[in-house]
Amino acid sequence: MSIFQTGPFSIRGKFERILERTFIPEPSHRTRDGRNSIDGCTNRPLKMVPKNFAEHAEKFFAANVTITKQLELASEVRASIEIAHTSEYANWLKAYFDVFLKLLKDNPPMPGQDTGENESIKLRNVIYEILSRLPHNEVLRPYESQLLECTLTPLREENEKNALVCMRIAFNVHRNFRPRSEEKAMQFLQFAEEVFGNIPQTVKEVFGIETDEEGAEGGDEEMKDTDKEDKASTKKARRGVSKDTKEKNEVSGEQTASTAANDSATIPALKSFKVCTECPLIVMLLFQLYPSVAQDTVQKLLPVMTKTCSARTLRTAFKESFKLRERFADLKSAQVKTISFITYLVRGHAQLVLPYQQEISLAVVDLLKTCPDVVSTRKELLVATRHALSAQNFCRSFFQHLDSLLDEHALVGTGRLRGNLASFGVQFPSGIGPSHARGAYFAADS
Repeated sequence: MSIFQTGPFSIRGKFERILERTFIPEPSHRTRDGRNSIDGCTNRPLKMVPKNFAEHAEKFFAANVTITKQLELASEVRASIEIAHTSEYANWLKAYFDVFLKLLKDNPPMPGQDTGENESIKLRNVIYEILSRLPHNEVLRPYESQLLECTLTPLREENEKNALVCMRIAFNVHRNFRPRSEEKAMQFLQFAEEVFGNIPQTVKEVFGIETDEEGAEGGDEEMKDTDKEDKASTKKARRGVSKDTKEKNEVSGEQTASTAANDSATIPALKSFKVCTECPLIVMLLFQLYPSVAQDTVQKLLPVMTKTCSARTLRTAFKESFKLRERFADLKSAQVKTISFITYLVRGHAQLVLPYQQEISLAVVDLLKTCPDVVSTRKELLVATRHALSAQNFCRSFFQHLDSLLDEHALVGTGRLRGNLASFGVQFPSGIGPSHARGAYFAADS
């Protein structure tokens, strides 16, 4: 028997799988024994999709078929997604694409409900994952309009988990096919505007309403003081808070943690910090593809983005709840991404950004002080700060915060990763630091 014979275990078969870029399912869909599962929990191995795609697709709408059966069938398709990388891709799309669209239409999102264990929502997630893994080549091009429609239309009603996958699909379609459809672009830009606009209220719902006068009125004064005065005022404020207030804050924090759990299937897309984190990148791509909509959209986005970056929490440490700590990190990541996007807009829309320079500079300094102990997040914030200081007209708003910018603790943080940041030279990337801040001050002053 020749080793070059055809078959899945022959040398030829191995090379074919390599050339076809065989997709390995994500570990979350495998059990401990290596077998695929329907939702990551069951131990029942999945069946592979037969070669007759049409026959298998008809089973989705067979008589008396249940949601559980449809979820099982969809999971089988997901486990066999490597077929999309072969010459059968066109036949696969003809058999399944319309089926997936009908399933999404028959199982709409259910906002405002606990969807953690809902099989209908799980089915939508599996379908979205399948669509996100499709190769974006000429075979898929005829379906680009339908693909955008099925991902953008339900975006407002989706949960965080599904919305993130939908946004990835929309981004890949725009990046690879560059569809000339301003209507689809505006559809997402309006969604992004709504997400940014909801962040301040979401911060109050998740972390509690900031009733302390220091948080509302004393924020600007804190930023203007030196680091020593900041520490002293913080200690006095903490001593001044009564025990009853602390107990109420702890109780409200625990209640918030239970109601605003960090389960992606229960967080609405419009109130998701992770969704907000992904919005700037897609908006930036749409501005490049559709320059005609950029001017008007920037005018609408800047006020809500500025409020997003300025949203603050009463506390920055949540020892009683891991979920709140994680959501706080997501919030800061979203704010840093938004600040980075605003500094990008300074290059081409400086006149539109200048009216918000005071709020933006205050938000940057506040983020430098409250940014969590994450190297990538702080590094991106430092790069954005460097870009802001490099703009001659824009850097004037940072003069009142010069003492804070000259403080090394504000630049590299005070957490356990501070030493790593310093050893990698992250505290002063490409010239940012005390000398850069002084240089920007004297250059603008002259």
